[in-house]
Amino acid sequence: MIPVTQKTILQKIIGMITSPTKTFQSILTESLNDTLLFLAVLLIIQLVTSVLLNLEYLAEFYQIFGNWIVGIIMMFVMSGLFHVFTMINKKGTNLEDYFSTLRIVIYANVVFALFGWIPFIALIATLWFIYLLVKGLSMNYQISKKKALLIVLLPYLIFVILSFI
Repeated sequence: MIPVTQKTILQKIIGMITSPTKTFQSILTESLNDTLLFLAVLLIIQLVTSVLLNLEYLAEFYQIFGNWIVGIIMMFVMSGLFHVFTMINKKGTNLEDYFSTLRIVIYANVVFALFGWIPFIALIATLWFIYLLVKGLSMNYQISKKKALLIVLLPYLIFVILSFI
């Protein structure tokens, strides 16, 4: 892989929207601390947006904060599920690679932090999120985009099936 210079948080946010391939090339090798710092910034953006959009419900801030915490937990859970399915589909992938999968999920969440609160745009953000997950998984684990899409969609399909039981 070609060495890429360190990007600022703003450059990473813009890059995930405008040039995800270049941005993934630069972040897939960054430290876990840098990724967690990026996550913290995204979470602050999401929390501030949630509070500003729900000012009339500010008395129920604990609900907004609770939803925010559940979202963080689900990000780690979904990363784990994506990683398990990656381990099944790509021989040689091990548990230590979990943080690479987590990094991909964190960076793919940029679109939700910025646009997830806008009704119609949220649908586009969801599609872009899936695209970023597929792109990141295929680049990081050198698998086809079809396999990466299967890895991304399988956990969601399982949740849908389980919800009808």
